[in-house]
Amino acid sequence: MSHLTKKTENLASLAALGAGVAWGTSCLFVRGMSGFGMTSSMQTAFKMVLTCIFYWILILLTDKNKLKINIKDIWMFAAAGFISMSCFTWLHYYVLIHGQASVTTALIYTSPIFVMLLSAVIFKEKITPVKVAAVILAVLGCALTAGVFSESYRTPLLIAIGSLLAGLAYSTYSIFAKFATRKYDSLTMTAYAFLFAAIFTVPFGHMPQAFGLMGKHPQLIALVLGKAALTSALPYFLYTWGISRIEAGRAAIFAVMEPFVTCVLGILVFHEAANAAKLAGIFLILLAVILVNIRRTEKKQ
Repeated sequence: MSHLTKKTENLASLAALGAGVAWGTSCLFVRGMSGFGMTSSMQTAFKMVLTCIFYWILILLTDKNKLKINIKDIWMFAAAGFISMSCFTWLHYYVLIHGQASVTTALIYTSPIFVMLLSAVIFKEKITPVKVAAVILAVLGCALTAGVFSESYRTPLLIAIGSLLAGLAYSTYSIFAKFATRKYDSLTMTAYAFLFAAIFTVPFGHMPQAFGLMGKHPQLIALVLGKAALTSALPYFLYTWGISRIEAGRAAIFAVMEPFVTCVLGILVFHEAANAAKLAGIFLILLAVILVNIRRTEKKQ
């Protein structure tokens, strides 16, 4: 491997790692905006609109041809925008606002397990012993993290279900993206998915009230722009750039930094409990995700 190729690979790995770290800071912005009265629906709408604007400007300035699509393929972008982005983000913000950040993120991060199961049904991928082991680890990890075996803290059932549904919704992006990237560039997929996400979320985003809150609390403007840039536009750009230069499995492993960052922030900033059961559960979930992705990487190599 040439020096230039090795350097590019290292930069791509750092990009994927940086994306995971950036995604992990979502809890700071979500709870900060919630403190000023911004609901999960408002936050979701602003995220989709601002990120959509970023990607469309990026493509218009770099390669307009990437915006050309076949009308019959719109369903892929629309489904990704509605299910994978709109539903996921709303659920994600809701459980972050009403639950413990460390717990909800660990439960949401079961999404790669859902990807594995959905891929087996849709793309006929094999269910191997390693994948079965990963599912068992993830289920046990979820139980520990949610406090099923603990008397001191138990995740409310609604929050636990909402977190798992968020993980399921997020996992569908990999399925729709697999269909779309057979014919289109990854930036095309992302730009159109965010366009449809914005279309679906703005009508329910209570925008007049949201702008009213921003007028009363100018610091909200900084939070809205900061969240869109740091937890959406930047990480998607870094991850898309990185995943195009290294194996998807490796990129996913680096992105595991997200739940670590969120859990650490939840414990340090929001003073959430850090009992042994919760930490063990988080570890098992991450171990399951890494196990699945290592096997994917080895298969590609």
